[in-house]
Amino acid sequence: SSGINAEYGEKRLIQFHMSNLEYACGAQLNGVSAMWWDQHEEYSQFTGDHCLFHRGYSTIAEALAKGLDIRLNQEVSHIDYSGDKVIVRTTKDEFLADKVIVTLPVAIILDVNFHPLLPDWKVHAIN
Repeated sequence: SSGINAEYGEKRLIQFHMSNLEYACGAQLNGVSAMWWDQHEEYSQFTGDHCLFHRGYSTIAEALAKGLDIRLNQEVSHIDYSGDKVIVRTTKDEFLADKVIVTLPVAIILDVNFHPLLPDWKVHAIN
């Protein structure tokens, strides 16, 4: 039993894919190593060296963030990108930056006052 809560048809589909993977790997999935996945295939599905992130995929984001001034838990109220520097106002502070990456949920992004206003095509995409 896979431990997956699914309907009969879904269970059959999942079982098909698991069986297909076991066939391709020549082993039951509980004996297949992510580290050595398809290492001996002439035309590997995943070319290049294989690796595992022992501390999880967050290590990628952490490495990319080194040296960056990242502010978390800041409620952004205003972003002014009209000048040479971007001004970001939050409920706690005001920051100057060369560039800003906005990662707000769609439901919240239009609550932020942008200056200049976001282009119509962006507003349309958000809506």
